[in-house]
Amino acid sequence: MSDTGPKALRTARLVLRPLAARDVDALHPILTSTSVRRFLFDGETVSRDFLAAAIDASIRNFADRGWGLFGITLEDDVPQGLCGFHMVGTPAERQLVYALAPAIWGQGLGGEAVGAVVKHALDVCGMKSIVAAVDAPNTASIAILRRLGFEPEVRLVERGRDVIRHVLRG
Repeated sequence: MSDTGPKALRTARLVLRPLAARDVDALHPILTSTSVRRFLFDGETVSRDFLAAAIDASIRNFADRGWGLFGITLEDDVPQGLCGFHMVGTPAERQLVYALAPAIWGQGLGGEAVGAVVKHALDVCGMKSIVAAVDAPNTASIAILRRLGFEPEVRLVERGRDVIRHVLRG
């Protein structure tokens, strides 16, 4: 990455910009809402400290590796969700993660954001494959992945949850 840091990604309706510490206040209520957390963080409520640490890790990952978490923003630059890459699991593995505020579900914004991040990962970051693990009942997220060319690789139980691991090979 350049000295100026990672660039924002633009779509027809969104600006995806690298998350910053200032985004904790906007994102925490979204990520702790019942609708979002039922398929994210294994249903657990994440603390503000956890979110702040994830954003700090993302900032370091952008600086060191060229990838991290983007805030999904509309006109006002306030994140309405996130999309990008985070180290998940044991052993830790880079995975695509995304979440969107329930108030803007059903408008195709999730697919638009994920598509932009996947394109960036393949074209700019040079990723050869992308992994996303999705709870089996999360049919909306699975539909996004399938539209983008992800294929189910394996179905497994993680922390008591039925999960389908999807892979996109670049």
